[in-house]
Amino acid sequence: MCAVWEGVDAQLLAFDPAYADSVIPSLEERGVAVCQIPGTAALTSPPINILSERVKDGTIRHDGNPCMTWQIGNLHTDFNKELQRPCKAQTYQEIDGTVALLKAMAAYHSTSNKPKVSDSLVEKVARALCISQKIDPDATGFGMGRGMPKGKTYPIWHAWRRMAAASIEAVGAEVLEE
Repeated sequence: MCAVWEGVDAQLLAFDPAYADSVIPSLEERGVAVCQIPGTAALTSPPINILSERVKDGTIRHDGNPCMTWQIGNLHTDFNKELQRPCKAQTYQEIDGTVALLKAMAAYHSTSNKPKVSDSLVEKVARALCISQKIDPDATGFGMGRGMPKGKTYPIWHAWRRMAAASIEAVGAEVLEE
């Protein structure tokens, strides 16, 4: 595996810890950045949703490799409440390539490789959200939202901050606290 990795132009290796005990330490010693992605529904559900949306809107495509086409066609999802886990309908079907794609997507969305967005940009987005709703962002209101002490007054845009941060994170960026 180490010899194979040396010829690969990649920034991060996403892996399932189930069978990686003997390989990962050798890769880390060689300076390979790794990201552990267990096959839990909590980690696989977001990339399944993203992949599904990107297939529907045509923003993801592949080179037509017949093996990948076959494996994506074999993908079914097992639902556990609102979470999805990749599975195959028949035991003889293969989905390894699809699972690797989902793990890569999960790693991308869970690591520090995301674009960084400053806290001041979150404030600007929160203010813009207020203005779009015809609300004065500098008007004051009592503490609303998590982490805001009750009885203190804050500019209204503070209440919209979480929505602004969630919107920014939804497009794959990470909000930096300043």
